[in-house]
Amino acid sequence: GGSILLETLSFSLADTAFLSAKGGDSSAVVQTKNATSAGGGGRIAVWTSTKFFYTDDVAKDRIVTSSVIPEAWANMFDVSGGKALVSENVYAGRAGTVMFVNLLSPRGLTFIIR
Repeated sequence: GGSILLETLSFSLADTAFLSAKGGDSSAVVQTKNATSAGGGGRIAVWTSTKFFYTDDVAKDRIVTSSVIPEAWANMFDVSGGKALVSENVYAGRAGTVMFVNLLSPRGLTFIIR
């Protein structure tokens, strides 16, 4: 399925956006004992870094993760597994994952010098 890694300060999608790490379909030709199964779905990770007002439930390591795709973006990601094009000795691929990661700014004043 492959992978997509996006690192950005903020993230939004246009209505026509589509990100895919779909697994490949199985071979349509079956040879005895040499059939190929479908590929598994890949991984999509979206890392954002934004300012955040701290509360008691923020993770100590400043990383907040979610695998829940916002409803407005539900049809804009595809990490599905490949299809089994034949049924004998061939399996469909399993779905991959989409992960949203928010790296929180540390408390206090931060200087970045390059």
